[in-house]
This record gives sequence, structure tokens and C-alpha cells, in this order.
Amino acid sequence: MPFFTRKDKPGEYKGRHYTEYVDEVTELKRQGKLEEAETLLLALIDATEAEAKAEKTIVAPAYYEHLAIVYRTQKDYASEVSVLERYSKQPRGQKEKLLERLKKARALRDGKNYGRE
Repeated sequence: MPFFTRKDKPGEYKGRHYTEYVDEVTELKRQGKLEEAETLLLALIDATEAEAKAEKTIVAPAYYEHLAIVYRTQKDYASEVSVLERYSKQPRGQKEKLLERLKKARALRDGKNYGRE
């Protein structure tokens, strides 16, 4: 279920463009408020996807990466895989770095030593 409100335009969350939340995300992560960061990041991912769909552009990959890092920190590899797979299914312009991270996350989720098999 998307986190944006009916009043939000594509790319916005609570009336602000998703790019205006970078410092807030960074601060939440720095303070160890990972559940709050997760909630905000999921909303921002919804916003970037809505904007990309409306404007037929690529999604901004940064928030997927931030959320993957949050999940890795929590050792929640299944959720890390899930958010990276969500990114990989976007229609245009995937970032190779995140696709490589997806491979590593799958290996961690599956209990394998990535790159050492």
C-alpha cells in the first residue's frame, strides 16, 4: 500500500519532494532509529516510483540502497532481497551496484558465502 497521500503529487511525500528527505534519512540511520528510517524510506520509494511512472523516467536508486543497508544492519536479509528485487523490477535504468548487492543479499539470505563458493 503506497504511503503517499491523495494530496501528494507524484514524487512527493507529505507535501515535500522525496529529494528533500536525504538529511532526515541520514540522521535517522546515524541515530540508530532504523524502524523510523525504514518507514520513511518505504514511503520515499513509493514517491520515487510514482514520479518515475508519471514522468516516464528512471527511479532514484538512493533510497532503495539506504533501505537495503538498514536491512543488512538488522541482518534481515530477506527484506534486503525484497527491496532490491523491487528495484530490479523497475522498467528503466538499473544501477549495477545495486544489482550486485542483490546477488550478495541473496547469498546471505540463503546462508551462502558470497564469492567463496
